[in-house]
Amino acid sequence: MRRSAGRISDLVQDLMDLARGQLGTGMRVVPVFCPDLSERLAHIVDEVRAAHPGSLLDFECHLPKPVWCDPDRIVQAAANLLANAVTHGSRGKLITVKAGMSEDEFRFETSNKGPRLAPAEIARLFQPYFRPTTSTAGGGLGLGLYIVSEIAKAHHGTASATTQSAEITFTVRIPREPAA
Repeated sequence: MRRSAGRISDLVQDLMDLARGQLGTGMRVVPVFCPDLSERLAHIVDEVRAAHPGSLLDFECHLPKPVWCDPDRIVQAAANLLANAVTHGSRGKLITVKAGMSEDEFRFETSNKGPRLAPAEIARLFQPYFRPTTSTAGGGLGLGLYIVSEIAKAHHGTASATTQSAEITFTVRIPREPAA
């Protein structure tokens, strides 16, 4: 019952986020200097591993300095990208998860093997309710990647997808420091 209540709460929150995005008010974020983002991201990776024991996740994280972000929203974006990789990736194939920073940006990235997507589908992945033709039934509402994109925008960053061969990589980039 607790898990079902959590899923219902998540669904309601996703719909609220969708409404805010479409009304033009944007995603709400409360950024702080987050010194423990590595641990928070490791925790969500561990949760996904526990929920999907057949999935192979390789997590690499190097965040030597605090990141200016809303840590709950960054974890939400990470959870959505991981759920996407587990749901739409090829079963039993490695999912790589990386978090790191450069001098001026924080980067979170997932890569997984999966069905090849057409360029037109890749261009639409971050639109609400969009599902590629390769999606299986029961894979969600098509809001997860849209919410990832809105979280990135709310942090003055970007979310992108690239493919090479049968692998897709999703990358979220946000400035490491507050905007001037």
